[in-house]
Amino acid sequence: MILIAFVSCETPSDCTEQYFSKEFESYMFFKDGSYWVYEDTALGITDSIYLDYQYVSFDEHCSVSSQPHEELEQGFISSYFEGNNNFSWKIRTSAEMTMYVGIPVLGMYRNYGHLFIDSMLVKDTWYKDVKEFSEPNTYKFCWAKGIGLIKKEFGNFTEGDTVFHFDLVRYHIEQ
Repeated sequence: MILIAFVSCETPSDCTEQYFSKEFESYMFFKDGSYWVYEDTALGITDSIYLDYQYVSFDEHCSVSSQPHEELEQGFISSYFEGNNNFSWKIRTSAEMTMYVGIPVLGMYRNYGHLFIDSMLVKDTWYKDVKEFSEPNTYKFCWAKGIGLIKKEFGNFTEGDTVFHFDLVRYHIEQ
C-alpha cells in the first residue's frame, strides 16, 4: 500500500516542455521603446502606453498538474491614468496554459480563449489578424499581429460608470 502511494506521487513520465509559438509571440512580444497612442472615441481623451519591461522565464516544475513551460510578464505605463495611481498595466501568460491574464489600467481580466477576427477597422485603418479578448459588459481588448493592442474598452469602476473606448491612432514598434 505504501509503495502504491509513493508511486502515485512521483513526477509524471511525460514532462513535455511548453514554449510560446512564433504566432503567439507575433501578437505579444515587443522590445523596450515600443509605444502605442490611443484616443477615446466618445470622450476625446488621449492615452499612450509604453512597454516598461518584459520578462520571459522558464518554470521547470513538472507534476501531475503542470508541465515545464515558458512564462511571460509585461509591464506597461499609461500616460492618462498616471495621476490616479493606476498607471501600471501588467500582462501575465503561460505557454502551458495558453491563458492570457491582464491587469490593465483600472481593473483585471483573464481569458482562456479568444475570438479571431480576420480584419478590423480602427480609426480609418484596417488591421488584419486580430485577436479579441473580452468579457461582456466588462472589457474588450483587441490585439493585431505585429502591432499590439489596437483597441481597448473598459469601465472605470472607481469613478462611477464611465466607459472608455480607446482606439489606436499611432504606434512605434522598436525593432
